[in-house]
Amino acid sequence: MAAQAIDIRRIGTEQQPLLIMDNALADPVAWVRLAGEAPFQSPPGGYYPGLNAPMAPSLVSPLVHRLRPAIEQAFGFPATQDVQLMGYLALATAPAYTLQPIQRVPHYDAVDQDQLSILCYLCAPKHGGTGFYRHDRTGFETIDAARQARFRVERDADYGKLKTSRHVGPWTEGYTLFEAVPADFNRLIMYRSNALHSGLLTDETLSADPETGRLTLNIFIRPTPRGNTA
Repeated sequence: MAAQAIDIRRIGTEQQPLLIMDNALADPVAWVRLAGEAPFQSPPGGYYPGLNAPMAPSLVSPLVHRLRPAIEQAFGFPATQDVQLMGYLALATAPAYTLQPIQRVPHYDAVDQDQLSILCYLCAPKHGGTGFYRHDRTGFETIDAARQARFRVERDADYGKLKTSRHVGPWTEGYTLFEAVPADFNRLIMYRSNALHSGLLTDETLSADPETGRLTLNIFIRPTPRGNTA
């Protein structure tokens, strides 16, 4: 396995941690093969612009276990803290013209600042990385429970600014892109789940084929006294 290079940054005006690790998975090609056999489907009740295939916690637990020292360094989670896991493989497949307004602006995964999001790219750089954003009306870069109601009102008011039907990018009206991580095969990023972010997609690279599309491994972790742990 190639050497793992870890970069821990503080980004934006809120100086939130962002962890970037190259060569994250011991056998990333095996994950691509697994994706070729996985039962992908549209996620119910979600806004992901594509398909998901849930992964058992036992499959993603070894990766999270290896990350625990870096998680403690970057986010302050004690390496001995039990965490609950949820993981899935994702393929971006939805063309821009099919997206709802909420899918055409940056989003957050949860308001719980103790929940972390992990994303590992299993695709070529051409598929686009991940951007982190500031909402111009509010100045928010993260959305916690205290900010959520105001942000939703202001976000919805911004929908009228969206002049064209396209994926989120540096041009997205009402938002400022302040950090972008390029995709690279077997590159992993980790950030607080309440950070405003988006995949930087283009219609030209969308595909439902795991070997050629924008395939990612996505994991959410949060402290818990019970449940699945790593």
